[in-house]
Amino acid sequence: MAQYHCRNCDRPAAMLYSVGSGRFWCKECSDASTAAVAQRETQTPFERWLADGYDAGWVGPPVCQTHDGTPTSAQEDEDWETGDPCLHILRVYASPDEKAGVEANHSPSQWRASNRWGVDKTARETPAGKERP
Repeated sequence: MAQYHCRNCDRPAAMLYSVGSGRFWCKECSDASTAAVAQRETQTPFERWLADGYDAGWVGPPVCQTHDGTPTSAQEDEDWETGDPCLHILRVYASPDEKAGVEANHSPSQWRASNRWGVDKTARETPAGKERP
């Protein structure tokens, strides 16, 4: 008889739950996965998108730069003392009005969007045929 292992934790188990395509989970991982799916179903599309990026290791959790400080590694902290490191950030807006206000006050937010995605700075629209990620 074949010995099956949980796809998530790799532990052998007598009772596994199929999740399709020949992938199997043990009960503990299946229950945790079901709870995670239920939680994700209550999230907004933006929250799911952000969680996907966090899970993939592309982005950190949202923090308050004013109260929490800029998230840095020990090497980046050292670089601040001896050089001029460049840390890339993404500003999360609470509303379209907040976005417009920040972009009106912060010219790098305008020209970096223009350089990156071809956004028309005056119309604040993406030209036809260009997709923003």
